[in-house]
Amino acid sequence: MTVKLFISYAHKDENFKENLEEHLSSLKRQGVIEAWNDRDITAGQKWEDEIDNNISNADLILLLISASFNNSDYCSSKEVQQAIQQHNQGDSVVIPVILRPCDWHDLPFSKFQGLPKDGMPIAKWGDEDEAWLNVIEGLKKAIKDFNSKKKAIKVLESVKETALNKSTITWLEDTEVQLNHRKGDIVRLSDIYIPPDLEEYESKSANFINNADASKFIDSDKNLVIFGDSQMGKTSLLKFYYKKLFYAKKVIYIDLSLDVNAISDYKKTLQRAIEQQYNNLMFDDLKGQRNLILIDNFDKTKLNKRSATNFINFIEDLGLRIIITSNEEYGCIIDEYSIFDSFKKLKIMGLGNKKRDDLITKWVSLGQETTISESNLYQQVDYITDNINKVLKKNVVPSRPIYIIMVLQMFEAQTKMDIELTSYGHCYQQLIYNSLESIKIKPKDYGLYLNILTELAWWAFTKSKSIAFTETDNFFSKYNSDYIADFNRVEVLDKLVKCGILSKDVNGYNFRYPYLFYFFVAKKIADNCNDSEEYENYIDELIKKLHREDYANILIFVTHHSSSKIVLKKIEGCLNSQYSGLKQATFGKENLSFINNFITSIPKLVIEQREIQSERDKHNKNLDRLDALEDNTEMDVNDEILSDINRVFKSIEISGQIIKSRHYNLKKNELSDLAVFSIDAGLRFASYFLDISESAKESVINLIAENISNDPESSNEVIRKYAEKSYLFLTYSVLSMVIQKISNSIGAKEVNEIYEQISKEKGTPAYNLIKLSIDLHFGKKIDINFIKDMRSSFKDNVVCLRLMKEFLIHHIYMFPVEYQVKQQLSDILDIPIDKQSRLEQVSKNKSALNFQEFKRVE
Repeated sequence: MTVKLFISYAHKDENFKENLEEHLSSLKRQGVIEAWNDRDITAGQKWEDEIDNNISNADLILLLISASFNNSDYCSSKEVQQAIQQHNQGDSVVIPVILRPCDWHDLPFSKFQGLPKDGMPIAKWGDEDEAWLNVIEGLKKAIKDFNSKKKAIKVLESVKETALNKSTITWLEDTEVQLNHRKGDIVRLSDIYIPPDLEEYESKSANFINNADASKFIDSDKNLVIFGDSQMGKTSLLKFYYKKLFYAKKVIYIDLSLDVNAISDYKKTLQRAIEQQYNNLMFDDLKGQRNLILIDNFDKTKLNKRSATNFINFIEDLGLRIIITSNEEYGCIIDEYSIFDSFKKLKIMGLGNKKRDDLITKWVSLGQETTISESNLYQQVDYITDNINKVLKKNVVPSRPIYIIMVLQMFEAQTKMDIELTSYGHCYQQLIYNSLESIKIKPKDYGLYLNILTELAWWAFTKSKSIAFTETDNFFSKYNSDYIADFNRVEVLDKLVKCGILSKDVNGYNFRYPYLFYFFVAKKIADNCNDSEEYENYIDELIKKLHREDYANILIFVTHHSSSKIVLKKIEGCLNSQYSGLKQATFGKENLSFINNFITSIPKLVIEQREIQSERDKHNKNLDRLDALEDNTEMDVNDEILSDINRVFKSIEISGQIIKSRHYNLKKNELSDLAVFSIDAGLRFASYFLDISESAKESVINLIAENISNDPESSNEVIRKYAEKSYLFLTYSVLSMVIQKISNSIGAKEVNEIYEQISKEKGTPAYNLIKLSIDLHFGKKIDINFIKDMRSSFKDNVVCLRLMKEFLIHHIYMFPVEYQVKQQLSDILDIPIDKQSRLEQVSKNKSALNFQEFKRVE
């Protein structure tokens, strides 16, 4: 498939244009491209008409950027304007090629990813041929991507001509919310859509089991009922199924929340849907062949149970396959329909780590899929992912696609996509505003609703966390005595239920999601803590019970709402009280000598050639597995030891939130003190762990040995060796976890100078490892001089040396690192680079060594 290439340039750059054409010659001979520029105009032709005709028919448009190009009225206005319009319409792809240094970053075409690499002008390269080669490689990627999209469009157009009408195609690509993106004006659903996972419902146990990607259910012949809470993406999923199947099957979409009066005539309902969605398709064309009917919003139908059953029976009698969506709360009612007994029942799940990463990657690369460098892509993705994960806290804010998209929109609105320019509380508040906006509440009334919700949350917090119907009169009586209350309470409560902020059951009202309850309770405390000893005492109570998930989250939200130094001082006091009788672990060789033999006995590390995206996918899938394990594991936080452990890490996490969201209005010494208090609290826990690990060594080893002692083929000596090695491995893994937990909690690239200073002042192995972990995770940088200094200081400390190597290798596998840097690390750390063998490393993700493998090696 030959791609038409249009070259727009200023005549003062004729030499550059000719060099480009020389480098394009191979692609021309192969028939990959047809290139055109204004020098191809022959005598007698109208040059302006020829230019207009060729740019209109171009697939790829190259803008050769220089000061001369910018100074040309025709190039910078006429051709650029036409090129951008065609790009936004999806007809062409615009690629700026930077020839000479000039001021172009604020011009209209600056939003497109340019060539050569990193936008370095051709004239600045030491070897111009090398620069043009870089451009050609970028063009090859763009051509490959354009051709794949062109094939997809041809399939769509061929179907469009015979069946699907234009309005249906437009609807299938409609995101249904206004989205703005820095690389283009139009964001289509297919640009950003990630199919969710679906969890299967088992009727006998009344539990959801066997989750799988939604795309895996496309080819099934089974009828499906898909449950999902509001804004979980039910309609978008049906659009996904529609687009995937319409070229092989006839697919009809019916929204039961619309035009319900006509549904009583079932045949007319289908005929009307066919007419609205297709050209040249008749009702009889649907019958048989398991064509597909998509029924949306079953829970919103006005049909009674008998009529709804008859409607489903009518569709099944036509030999059609059915996929139905319904609100999750309607599931118990659907169970009463015997017609659904044969349907597979599924539930839409929130986007886990892997799915979130896929969505954010699509968003970042939108409009520059073929030209964005791998390092730039992953750097932006990781930065946004870290910030979104802070906002969409696990078990606090549901990980819904719409919430993630809304937060991405907030990033787009910020210069450099920097969410730390404002408190994270702004993000939560925006989510709440969007809920109010969804039911047409006027912005001037937002203050009223936010105040009612704040007082309602506080009432629930000081009572029982729910608002019984019998309590609403008492609540509003108190509200009326405190505030001007010119509103209809029934109307207000109904609207808050309708927009999804409150839920309503047979007993009364609740906040629908934990983040809403925590947000408003924290707002009440933050608004009053500076002026009231009573609310200061509530902060003390939250800190005292920080091991509780709800109290920890409320306190995190307090730090979002308030920059009060009172909260800061109380958090610092909490950090200093954790394991206060112990010195922090330095990770010096004298502290870790008992693990040395274990480290020297495990296989050496090797730097392999691995595909980065594959490694990132595996990492995210593992995080999802750990999240699922955590969801199914109940921790008895009443246990004093577990409460203490939970408290110390929760307090470090909260101090990290303060550092990250308030770094712009805290003095450097305040940031430094808070960081040091946090690190020292974590290292005091590490010291405590090492102490009890040593003292409990024999009992732990005996316990492990006892659990595998029934293996008849193993001697007591082999079992004992394995148990001891397992114990040492667990100890080593916990130390690694402590370092990474501290660095992930408090790290932020915006305060890197603080960590530079702290690392130099403290200079212990533990502090240096934390600094390294922060550099790698948040700065995406490898400081070779710092690595050399650490290697020298770890000369006799095999444990810290191993930790440093593992951190660096993990970074290499998860983020692009130049081969030259890998070679330097290989030389400094004595890690061979092996492109063939697999990494001979004990996985840090396993909870214990594999006994059978251990026996084989022994």
